[in-house]
Amino acid sequence: MKQEPDAMLENFELNKEKNTIIKYTGNEEHIAIPEGITSIMDGVFKKQKKLESIALPSTLKTIGNYAFADCDR
Repeated sequence: MKQEPDAMLENFELNKEKNTIIKYTGNEEHIAIPEGITSIMDGVFKKQKKLESIALPSTLKTIGNYAFADCDR
């Protein structure tokens, strides 16, 4: 079953335009960032010890500094 876009964004805090991830509040092993996201801000996934994989959308243009810092896997 395909997830609705809003359900895919439930663990993300976005900017006003809803195209930049400014914070991740989840604790998932596998994340799929939906199409339409163009930027991931600095340190968004920092210290996400459980994160094993992330699927990035074709619309993504910018990944901030240390976005995945201290991710062990």
